Amino acid sequence: MSRVREALPEMLLLSDANHAYDLPEAVRIGHLLDELGYGWFEEPLSPEHPELYRQLQEKLRLPLAAGERRRHPHQLPTFAPTPAGLETGMGTNVVDSHLPE
Repeated sequence: MSRVREALPEMLLLSDANHAYDLPEAVRIGHLLDELGYGWFEEPLSPEHPELYRQLQEKLRLPLAAGERRRHPHQLPTFAPTPAGLETGMGTNVVDSHLPE
């Protein structure tokens, strides 16, 4: 990751982890990406555990992106920001960028 940043110092870099990490690993990698100036950390954790995204978000400054596996409207509130007054169980802003397919 650092070699990519060195080769492309002015380019916006985004990291897509494809659910590769557990929480401790995602925290470590997320801090590294933040230090290298990456723009976001996409899908570092399994989408089946949005509560882990909330924990990760609390530990990182780097924006998180997720939602590729959320294909049906009933799945969106798990990751999507919650409008004021609407309770979804997870609350609001589990990720910073929602990327449904």
